[in-house]
Amino acid sequence: MKKGDCLGCHTGSTPGAKPFAGGYQFHTSFGVIVSSNITPDKSKGIGSRTQDEFIRAVKEGIDNNCGYIFTVMPYNYYHTVPNEDVAAIYAYMMSVPAVNYQVPENKMTWPFSWRLLQLVWRTLYFNAFNKYPVIAEDKTQSAEWNRGHYIV
Repeated sequence: MKKGDCLGCHTGSTPGAKPFAGGYQFHTSFGVIVSSNITPDKSKGIGSRTQDEFIRAVKEGIDNNCGYIFTVMPYNYYHTVPNEDVAAIYAYMMSVPAVNYQVPENKMTWPFSWRLLQLVWRTLYFNAFNKYPVIAEDKTQSAEWNRGHYIV
């Protein structure tokens, strides 16, 4: 999980913070956004999410529990990652130890705490990314070369 740096954002900065259990605080001009718990814990993490729900959250920034995900999650950059690779991330996340940790609430100022405002950002910016399809494999290259070519 080094390439996407999931560990860096989804691990709190306090001593004893558990990997992927969330709690990292992003201090923005609009308040504090706290990263989510992405361990397979069924009540506090993503353990109750299906693979399709996970793919939708990572690639589209939409979560069934909270609606639009704040844009500190760079889903616009994950949009072109093939579903198979995001499914592999999901499989990996389901294999890490579950941590029953409730992350603190976001402390965003009003009206920025209102997730529906993300619709404005999505309309202005994210929809522009949607015009870029998943990068097709280069049939003149090997499978090893094509694997992850979108990263470079």
